[in-house]
Order: sequence, then C-alpha cells, then structure tokens
Amino acid sequence: MAGSETGRSDRPAGRRRSALALLFFVLATVVLTYPMAFQVAGAQPAHPDTLLNTWMIAWGAHALLHQPLHLFDANIFYPHTNTLAYSEHQLGSALLALPVILATGEPLIAVNLLLLFGFVMVGFGTYLLAYHHLRSVPGALVAGLAFAFAPFRFIHMPHVQLTTIQWLPFVFLFLARYLDDRRRSDLLWFGVFYLLQMLTTMYIGAFMSVTIVIYLLLVALARRRRTPLRAYLLPLVAMAVCLALLTPIILHYLALQRQRGFARGEEENVAFSARAVDFATPSPEQTLYRLLASRALPALRQRWDYEGPFTLMEHTLFPGAALICLAALGACVWRPGRALWLPIAVLGLVLSLGPKLGAVPMPYWLLYKGVPGFSGMRAPARFVIIGLFGMAILAGAAVAWLWKRPQPSLRAVLVSALLLLAAESLCLPVRVGHVSLLRNAPAIYRRLAALPGSPPIVELPMGGYLGGEWHFMGFMSESRRIYFSALHWKPLVNGWSSFLPADYPDRVSLVNRFPLPEAQKALADLGVRYAVVHPGEYPESVRGLVLRKVLAMPGVERHGDALLVPIPAEPE
Repeated sequence: MAGSETGRSDRPAGRRRSALALLFFVLATVVLTYPMAFQVAGAQPAHPDTLLNTWMIAWGAHALLHQPLHLFDANIFYPHTNTLAYSEHQLGSALLALPVILATGEPLIAVNLLLLFGFVMVGFGTYLLAYHHLRSVPGALVAGLAFAFAPFRFIHMPHVQLTTIQWLPFVFLFLARYLDDRRRSDLLWFGVFYLLQMLTTMYIGAFMSVTIVIYLLLVALARRRRTPLRAYLLPLVAMAVCLALLTPIILHYLALQRQRGFARGEEENVAFSARAVDFATPSPEQTLYRLLASRALPALRQRWDYEGPFTLMEHTLFPGAALICLAALGACVWRPGRALWLPIAVLGLVLSLGPKLGAVPMPYWLLYKGVPGFSGMRAPARFVIIGLFGMAILAGAAVAWLWKRPQPSLRAVLVSALLLLAAESLCLPVRVGHVSLLRNAPAIYRRLAALPGSPPIVELPMGGYLGGEWHFMGFMSESRRIYFSALHWKPLVNGWSSFLPADYPDRVSLVNRFPLPEAQKALADLGVRYAVVHPGEYPESVRGLVLRKVLAMPGVERHGDALLVPIPAEPE
C-alpha cells in the first residue's frame, strides 16, 4: 500500500489530476450509457422496476417536504401503512433528487440524472481508491472503468439502488487513508460516506458492512502489530454510530418483519443466488456477446430465454475474460493486493452463491441465519458487486505493472487486454423505453390531481396477481400507475414492491370483479371513493360487458381512454 510519504506533498498537481479524471468519467458515462444522457426527459431503462424505483424516490422527496413524520406511510397498498418499507427506501437518492424535482416537477428527470451520476462517481471514486494504492494513473483509470461500467451494472440499471452505489468506493478510500495515516478527518469522512451509502441503499449497505469488517481483519493480519488495535476499532465505532443514527429507519423494517412476517424463505434465497454456471454466462446487455449469441452461440441465446424476466439479472454474472485475466495477474504481481483485494474479490463471489450450493451450506447461510436484515434480502447473487469491486482494483494493479514494463511483448499483452476489456464491457446502446413526463400524463391523472382532499382510489383492472399466478405484464401496468400517482399522491389500493401485503392476492381477485356488487361493497368498506377504469386493459372477452355496466353507474366521467367512477357508499 502507498503510505503518506507521497500522499499530500503534491496537492496542486493532485487536484488537477483528479479534476481531469472526473472529467474523463463524465465523458465516459455520456458515451458508454448512450442514449441515456440524451434522453433524460423522455426515456428510462426498459423495465417496470425503473418506474417503481422512480416512484420510491419521488415519494421520498415528497414526504420529506410534506409529511416527514409519516415518511414510510407511502400511498400504495391502501389501507396498509409502513408501505415504503416493503422495499428500499432510497432516502439518500431522494435527497439528491429533491432539488431537481423541485426545479422541474419531474421525478423521471431526477432519477435519470441520478443514474448517470452513479456511473460517474463510481468510476471516479474507484479511480481515487486505486490511485491511493497504486500511484498509477493508467491503472487507476482502468480500475474505475472496470467497476463503473461492469456489464452486471448495466443489466441492473432498472434497479436504481444498485446503480447508485457511488459512495462505496469513497468509504474504502477514506478507510484506507485512515488506516495508513490515522488522521481523524479521514475517519470522519469514512463515517460520512458510510452513512450516505446506507441511506442510499441498505441492500448494498449490508454487503458493504460485512466487507468492511473483513477488510479490517485482513489489514490487521497483514500489518500484525505495526498498527495499534485502536485504529481498527474506531472505524467499527463510526459504523455503530451511523447505524444508531439510522435506527428510526431500521425500526420500520424490523416492525414489518415482526408484524407481517416479511422475510425471504431459504428456497427463494437459493433461487436468487448465483450458480457456478452463472459466472460463465454473459449478460444480454453486452454488445459483443449479444452479437455472438445471434450468430455463433445459439446455446447462449437459449440460456437467456430459459431464465425468466425476474431471475435473468441474477444469473448472468460473467465478469469478462479480460477482467478475470487482469485481476489474476494483479493478484500475482501486487503483493499487498494479494493479501487484501484478492480475498475481498473472492469474498464477494463466494457470498453471491447464497446459503446453499446444492446441498452444501455456504458462508452466506451464516449471514442469513445470524445477522438481522439478511433474511429479508432476496438476491444473494448481488454480492457479486463486491467481487467485481475487488477484481477491478486488482485489474488496475495489473495495468499499472504492465505500464511500467518496456518489453514489447508485455506492451502487446497490455494493449490486447485493454481492447478485450473494452469489447466485453461495451453495452451499447442501453435499451430504453419511452416514459411520459408527469406534465404529459394521461388526462385521468390530471383529473385525480384536481380532486379535493385525499380520497382513496383504485385503478382497474388491478394487475400483477391474476388467477393464482404472477403476471409480468400486470406488474408493468401497476408500475405505470404508481409512477403517475406522483402527480396527485392520493392513496392507492394498487401497488407493487419487493414484498406484498398478505391479503393482496385475495383483494385483487375480489376487486377485479368490479362493477359487480360484491366488488363495490369491498371497495366501499375500505373507504375507497373512486375507481379509475381502463377498459382497454381488460380481456376482449369481458371488455364490452364491463364497459356497459360501468357506464350505467351514476356520475361516471370519461377522461381520454379512462373512466372515473364514484364508488357509492352503499352499492345497490
């Protein structure tokens, strides 16, 4: 590791170098996420999760301003409360998005800018961390590129909380600086960035916390008695202080687990864990492998088709041949990295295998059973992010070592590796779908916004859970509805999140019989005042019948393709 002997003696040059690196990652983000930077006001990654996460961040910004004491009582799944805790709260992202939402009124723009910001700062933060260790600009730049633009991050772009991990590299940067120099300011910044990352995504925050503890143990083993015990305990104290500050948030999740049994079964954990074959399966977002699958590797296309839309993201974990080779070389030629970042990389990959590999218990099982919060996490495969982080630092070390070697053969190896790394990492164009801004929302949502007060509303037909089966297309309709609810913030019976209320399937089944009297009565008993009916979303076999019966009800209003139907207090 590089110590402080060169760390602060060249500050003006270091600032210029850092500014140029930041500019480099801004330009790289614009190019490598094309066309995102050019469509921030009209498109998002094509997946319903993106709209769900946009709603979460919009709700957080709205609630922080208007109802901070009821922050977790989000407007979905009425009449249930604490519904923001059904998934990631993402309050750190909501705070960043707030100025943009206030200026534009458009959470879509704010979230798209957050996605781009995440790529820039992950790259820049990893660059700074790698440079702290390596003192090599080429090596640090490659490390930043390898982690920020890893294919795994592109396929997970709809999961905003997995893209906005921008504080993770800064946590380890200031932890490394503190352990090297033991400056209190570095310890303070470590705590600040740890708190920011925990506020942004508690999912990755939990993975990060485990990794920090292992990191401290590895450094202690490498340095033995050269560093006093107090230096390793103070970061743990800082983490404990941050977790204490987060207690009001954590209590919402613990209450939900206690009251409603919201936890992931071991079988679900295993389904969303990595399998050995996943580490050899490229992502369909990778341009190179998408072309190969269509022309020369039909088996790869079949593998993509085999995985369902909810699991494909967790089972295409191939980091790329170039990154694997560079990380292996870095572990061989960089002794401190072999003692520190190689175990971190292996830790992430092993924990991503989940609680069991076949019938064999794995280390993640200890977290699942013994650490609060891990039983509520669905996808251990996402621990691969930590593995990629470690591999990127090791790859940077390999590039730094090759860069200093004048032998033509080694220069050829370097050039070849970088070209392959670029080819394997390229995910262009990013697949996006058109999304309307709130100002261009369908007329029915502007009418809902004009309704006085906060009358509960249901939108029909309710999607997602139909006839005992989960329907992906139904969730797409629910994601649009909760997104457009940001225009009016009325309580919605509808919803979609990582968890669902236990009574939700039965409620969907009953309410979707509207306008039959039993459905009207169920809605009236809940206190629902209005139903928004979308005739075009009903199956053709019943569409005409539903439309005739709804139009026969008193007070029906037509707004574009939707109908606003008052719910009588006592249905006939």
